[in-house]
Amino acid sequence: MRPDPLSSTPPAAVDFRLPGEVVRRAFLQHTAVIVGVLVLYHLLTQQASLGALAGGAALAVLVLAVAYAATAHRTWITLSPAGLSSTGYTGRKLELPWTMPVQVTASRRSGHRGHAIAQPSAGFLRTSMSAVFVPLAISTSPEFVSRVAAWAPAGHPLRAVVSKAA
Repeated sequence: MRPDPLSSTPPAAVDFRLPGEVVRRAFLQHTAVIVGVLVLYHLLTQQASLGALAGGAALAVLVLAVAYAATAHRTWITLSPAGLSSTGYTGRKLELPWTMPVQVTASRRSGHRGHAIAQPSAGFLRTSMSAVFVPLAISTSPEFVSRVAAWAPAGHPLRAVVSKAA
């Protein structure tokens, strides 16, 4: 939900998605790698015909296009005055209130660099399963930075990380 620029009241929650440029760049990089591998296979083995090579490349690009279309519309994280929520590493919806103690660590997920936000716990598996991931492309966006600054308490670790990145 995007905020209404004409409204003076802040929204109850704001959804954040990956910027289109980030999704496009990843799509083009992955497409180039797949087509390059198929061409290299043809040149090295001479076993695949050019028609089969073109068909394989077209199929791979189609599969990538569907995957990236879904990625472009996926909400990575939602911020609200109550806290943040997102889908965890296991696909479960996780909600972390601003008052809950959390750890923010550098992480990588789905090929994106970013931050994992998790409750500190005794075991690695439990911490990993209850982590929320925020891609760097989102955590450095001006809108995300301003929402965290407005809603997160002064000592919150995400606020410290976001203020350094901005």
